Amino acid sequence: MSSVKNFVEVKKMHEDVAFSDVDINGAMMEHASLFAYYTVLSAKASHQLNNFKMLVDLQSSKIDKEIRDNAAAEGIKLTEAKITNAIKCDARYVKAQQTLNEASMASDIARGAVESFRHRRDMLVQIGKDARDERSAKLAIAGYGENTSLLSAKEMAVKIAAGKGDKKEVK
Repeated sequence: MSSVKNFVEVKKMHEDVAFSDVDINGAMMEHASLFAYYTVLSAKASHQLNNFKMLVDLQSSKIDKEIRDNAAAEGIKLTEAKITNAIKCDARYVKAQQTLNEASMASDIARGAVESFRHRRDMLVQIGKDARDERSAKLAIAGYGENTSLLSAKEMAVKIAAGKGDKKEVK
């Protein structure tokens, strides 16, 4: 049985998920590539898990055949329950099952990383929305009217720079 590969380095993932609201634009720009990277790692971990499941089934089948062949050679009748119990007690099966459990953990960690990036995306969107609302509020407080939401920030900046910004209402 081959060894299990842990695709996600937890410390690095923790660093990749973290961001500062000081550089929110940078965090937004790198998010898609990080999400894609961890999604690929998750797919690889899932593939590895499926391969180890297949190996456990294969090992179980080999042990089952050995048990049945030995019992037939000795003239012993075995029930399915006894065969199943004998398989589960075999050291090769136990080792295969332990390896499968490790692969399952690696896959769960990778899926958790992808889920963390979904939460990160939601936080980035909310922080971006809050920043936009704060800028709109500052413009409204500065006296550029309540209709600031109808103008894009670029249009508002052009009007203000041109000196056409009516402090009561911008049309």
